[in-house]
Amino acid sequence: MAIRQRAITLGTLGFGTSVDEETSFRILDRFTELGGTVLDTVDNYAFWVDGAIGDESELVLGAWPESRGARDRVWRSPPRTTTRAHRPG
Repeated sequence: MAIRQRAITLGTLGFGTSVDEETSFRILDRFTELGGTVLDTVDNYAFWVDGAIGDESELVLGAWPESRGARDRVWRSPPRTTTRAHRPG
């Protein structure tokens, strides 16, 4: 099924770390209600946050469509990866 892409993309940097799952879900719900279809994601957004592994946003983005039956409503931009060997600073 093709998903119509719009010019607005939702960045998911803080999902699962500084933005808890419940709030992330509410943001995603509202984004899709307003017609949003593209999510910017990467599998290591928050690896530099103390106690984080870097996959937190991916875990939220996997749980949300499952809980909403929304797999056909959004398109996740292809994940990019970088090395996690060194934290900034």
